[in-house]
Order: sequence, then C-alpha cells, then structure tokens
Amino acid sequence: MKKIKLLLISLLFSGGLFSQTPAIIHKAELKKIFEPDSSILVINFWSTWCKPCLQEMPVFKKADSVYGQKVKFIFVSFDMLEDSLKVHSAIKKLEIPGTVLLIDETDMNDLIQQIDSGWSGALPATWFIGPLYRKPWFQNFEQSHDLFHEIDLLIATHESE
Repeated sequence: MKKIKLLLISLLFSGGLFSQTPAIIHKAELKKIFEPDSSILVINFWSTWCKPCLQEMPVFKKADSVYGQKVKFIFVSFDMLEDSLKVHSAIKKLEIPGTVLLIDETDMNDLIQQIDSGWSGALPATWFIGPLYRKPWFQNFEQSHDLFHEIDLLIATHESE
C-alpha cells in the first residue's frame, strides 16, 4: 500500500512547481493520499468561488517556500470538472504551489464524510497528515504564523516517531 501511495503522489507531483493544469482525481485515489505512511502532507480543499480560499493562497505559497523540502502541499479543488479552465487560471494567477488536483466526484457529501465525518464540507479546509498524525483545520489561514505553527507541530511529531 505504501508503494502505491508513493507512486500516486510522485505522479501527481511530476507537474512542476506551479502546475499549469490540475490533475483529475477520483474519490478512491484521494482516500489513498489520506492513508498513513511516511509522508508529511498538507492537504487543502479550496475552490475558485471561495473568497477565503483564494485569500489564503499567498500564505500557502510562503509556507511552501519555507517548508517545501520537508512537506508536500496538495490543493484539492471542489470546482466542477467543467470549470477546469477557471481552476487552471487560478493556479497560474495565484502561483499555487505543490500539486493541484480537481476532484471528479458527483456525490461530494459522501466524499466529505469519507475524508472526515467531523467536516461539514465548508471551505477552506486543511489537513495536516503524518504517519501517526492527522489534524484538520476548518478555517482559512489569514496569518502565516498560524499555518507555520501547525506545520511545525506536524514536523515535530514526525521527527519524534
């Protein structure tokens, strides 16, 4: 299972620093990313129609420049597939770091429940994932120190394992 997840993540990350086109992902593939292994991930759910989501992107860009060697950043768009050009434009305009995925799912409520039953589905939402660590954050990051603090906790937990 670990090899499959690493392969999936490496394929998703092969698009470069600012991937111009979001990779299409399905629920089963997304669930695999959330399964524990040795990776340290920050997974952010966002949308082009979510103003707080767009406002926090510069904070994530800054975090990627500081932590990008230790942490993999994944941004999952809740936009509809037919809006992929809008997602593409947002990636380019905001210089969204890491990997950007566009979820191909018709039953978003089921997807939300499978990711985290405590999540209402409100955006933005971010998870900090490590081998023995999983913490959700259900509000936007207005300040870089809040995001940096959470990433520091994630890394410290990983290093103490």
